[in-house]
Formats: sequence, structure tokens, C-alpha cells
Amino acid sequence: MTDLICCTIVTPSHISKAVTLLESLKIHNEQFKLVILVTEPISFHLDSIEVIELKDFVSINESAALTKSTYQFNFDALRWSLKPVLLSHLLNRQKEAFVIYCDCDMYFLSNPAKLISGLKRGGIVLTPHWRPLEPSPSIHNFRLNFQDGLFNAGCIAVNKKGLAALSWWSRSCLSGCEIDRANGLFHDQRYLDLMLIYFPNTVVCRDLGYNVADWNHQTRYEWLSKKKNLHISLIHFSANTVKKILAGKDPMLEPFYKEYTSHLNQTLNKLITSNVINYGLPNKLEKA
Repeated sequence: MTDLICCTIVTPSHISKAVTLLESLKIHNEQFKLVILVTEPISFHLDSIEVIELKDFVSINESAALTKSTYQFNFDALRWSLKPVLLSHLLNRQKEAFVIYCDCDMYFLSNPAKLISGLKRGGIVLTPHWRPLEPSPSIHNFRLNFQDGLFNAGCIAVNKKGLAALSWWSRSCLSGCEIDRANGLFHDQRYLDLMLIYFPNTVVCRDLGYNVADWNHQTRYEWLSKKKNLHISLIHFSANTVKKILAGKDPMLEPFYKEYTSHLNQTLNKLITSNVINYGLPNKLEKA
């Protein structure tokens, strides 16, 4: 049976969100092994999750060491550029595994069957933003297709057939990982657009219920206006997504946000009880 792994990368302040993300997946599929890469020293233990500290990771992985050296003073670029490095490491450690990377502010509402089935057909699965196809009514949101990229880098699924794509993505991130729209850059994300062209094992997850967030707000409601069902499997509670929910502008996601914040509060209490040790944590643990 294929090993299933889900991983994320965080600073210590976001451990609570990382644990909540991974536990939400475990609720729907107990087979997943869970991994967190933490970019600063931290001390805590949960039986169900493997915690890797960056200082240990760079000592055994040359690509991780190079990435840290390149972005040691840019913590956001460091985390984002480490995604393909961590994914490659986990695949090299377990050759036959299916590995999913998720940003820590995501939440599973069902077993990620579409991501798994995508890996059975290819080597790397990308999740589209599903921004508007038409320039009207929002020319701004339409043009973001061409500024921020077609795919969201917050959710990537890979197997060993995707190792070449991961290696290329890692090298690309080292050439630049910032917002520079004039030169075609949006952090680690714009690079993903080329995968469909140069890496034939690339698969697009065409289920609108994955990576649900503010960027596909218009598309989701247009879909529902046509009386089509939408089964939400994975939500990305980005800052703008939460802002829209709290403003009452995305009622579709309100009940799921309540579920998420309840789970996150439980995680916070558990981490405080387990005495997380790092630079004043757990008092600085990130909340919803």
C-alpha cells in the first residue's frame, strides 16, 4: 500500500495552525503520516506528528542548506522556497509515497481523494486559483490571473514522478522569491505555470472544492447560481478569506470557519498544556 504523507512548513508561532491542519486531515484519513518543518528551534511533542527543525534539516540536506543560506534574512522567502526541498526529501526517504504539502492556514473537510487520484495519473498535482474567466464584472480579479499565477502554491501533491519538477522549482525559487510583477514574479508561485508545459506528468485538480478561498469567491458563487453542487474538501483560510467571512461576504464558508476556529482553540489549549518551549511561546501562538 502506498504511503501517504502530509507536510507543512511554519515558524514556531504558527505551530497551532499547523497541528490543526494536519489533525483535520487525520480525521478523514487515518493513513496519513504527518510532518511539520519548523524554521526556528522549538520543543514540543505530539505522538501523531513528526517535527523536523530546520537546523537539523540543513545538516543532512544540501538543498535545504543552500536555501537557508540564500534567504536567511528573508523568513517568508525561506519558508516558501523550502517547499520543494521538503517534498523532495520526503519522497527520497519513502520512494513510493504520495506527499501533499499544505500551507498551515488550510483545513480539510474530507478525505483528499481527488489529490490522491491525480497522483495515480501523474507526478505532481496543482490546484488552480479559479479566478474569474471573464473581465467583467471585476477587471482587477480577472487580471490577477496573469499577475499572481494560475495555480496556488499553498497546496501541492507529488510522487516520485514529480521529483524533476520539484528540483526545477527549487532552483527557480533560488533565482528569486518575491513579488516583482514587472518581472513576472509572485513569490514561489508564478513558476508553477510552467510545469504544465515542461513537465508532462503535471496534473491539474479541476475540483473547485479544493483550495477554496477568497480568490475563487466569484467563480464559486457563479457555479452555485447555475444550481450546481459544490462539495468543499479543502479550505484555505488566508487573511483575505477570513476578512471576507467576518464581513459577512462569504456565507458559504461561515459554518466551516466556526468549525475551524473551534478546532484551533482546542489545539491551542493542548499545546499550552504540553508546554511548548520557544522564545516566549505558547503565549505567542498564532490564533485564527
